[in-house]
Amino acid sequence: MHPKRPIDIRVDAVNDARRRPFGYSHLKRVSRMEAVVAEQVPAVSNVLDAIERRDWGRLRALLHAEVHWTTAAEDELRGPEQVLSRLGRDPPPAPPSYHELRDGLVLRWIDCPG
Repeated sequence: MHPKRPIDIRVDAVNDARRRPFGYSHLKRVSRMEAVVAEQVPAVSNVLDAIERRDWGRLRALLHAEVHWTTAAEDELRGPEQVLSRLGRDPPPAPPSYHELRDGLVLRWIDCPG
């Protein structure tokens, strides 16, 4: 696929159990970026859940070896050890203002400034 060619992704905009037998009126067009963000939401939820449960083994498994984490206080943490050490002392963070995955693991996380 040519990288500049737009893609047509449609998602169900209706959040109920009813199924519409014909047509696509209940679907809305979304951009490639919206589709990628929607795919990444479970990764964020998994990270936040592991932090809230203080499940450091699970969190370590969700972090890329080269993770770069920016805290709400704008401290730069690099590598799983620094991230785990800091998160073990701090209250659980809010969802990030930005995150990036590589191979399904969190590579970049920027906390919302607070």
